[in-house]
Amino acid sequence: MAILKVAHLGHPVLRQVARPLGRTELGDSRTQTLIDDMLETLREYDGVGLAAPQVHVPLRLFIVEIMPDNPRYPEQAEAEPVQMVMVNPLVEFLTDEKTLGWEGCLSIPDMRGMVPRYTKLSVTAWNRYGEDIK
Repeated sequence: MAILKVAHLGHPVLRQVARPLGRTELGDSRTQTLIDDMLETLREYDGVGLAAPQVHVPLRLFIVEIMPDNPRYPEQAEAEPVQMVMVNPLVEFLTDEKTLGWEGCLSIPDMRGMVPRYTKLSVTAWNRYGEDIK
């Protein structure tokens, strides 16, 4: 596994439309290595989420890993560990209601801001094995 270079704010790859992956491409060893490398990169920088475009790969793929010992998020100390790989995600907002919360981004290092987020949504995607998740 390898730690990947993270694109920072202003890099063109962050504005590029990411393309979807096919099930055959998802099963390819290069794609599975990318997922493993993204997880290693996320852990190296104490992040909780990372999208493929953030590591210079314009694919519709992102990962989330919430660990209770993450020093960037001490409020998660009691959280259960969570790891999700989402491929070709489709997001549906279930309400217009939003809430503000502090958020950071590995592509904007050393900054946090109050970000409005929908309070209820649904995400449909594939996992790293091409199985449907919701």
